[in-house]
Amino acid sequence: MTNPMQQILIVGAGHAGFQCAASLRQEGFDGHIVLIGDEACLPYQRPPLSKAYLLGTSAAADLLFRPARFYEDHRVRPCRRVPSRSTARRSASRCNRESLCLTTTW
Repeated sequence: MTNPMQQILIVGAGHAGFQCAASLRQEGFDGHIVLIGDEACLPYQRPPLSKAYLLGTSAAADLLFRPARFYEDHRVRPCRRVPSRSTARRSASRCNRESLCLTTTW
């Protein structure tokens, strides 16, 4: 689908960000995918967090979109948000529009 050296930077590790990364691989994108989120954990489902998890009817692992192995197998690198917005802007400004996906209301 694309040059294997290309990188996609996805800002926002919620449902839209996760689905963007998964869909890129499903459609054959072979470059690097970096998924940036606020939390130090893997992307997880937010609505169940506010309901089942807090009520004690669901474990934290049940909230993950996919287990850690999915990210390894599909070469998606989840990482914690860059330290500041200005740093993120500098990093993003080096990407062209085809390699940056904003999935947050930042």
